[in-house]
Amino acid sequence: MKGRVTKKYIKDHENYLECEVWGEKQDGTMVIQGSGTVTLTARLQPQSGRIS
Repeated sequence: MKGRVTKKYIKDHENYLECEVWGEKQDGTMVIQGSGTVTLTARLQPQSGRIS
């Protein structure tokens, strides 16, 4: 499986990544592809109190 991030954004205080993913045979032929959106949890940085 391979993939790449196509977009990063924040909406309603949540962090999102849009991704494209695909699977290839050993010869490089693409056999499956898809896309999805991932929600990331923000972390509080202990030293600065900032969210990353």
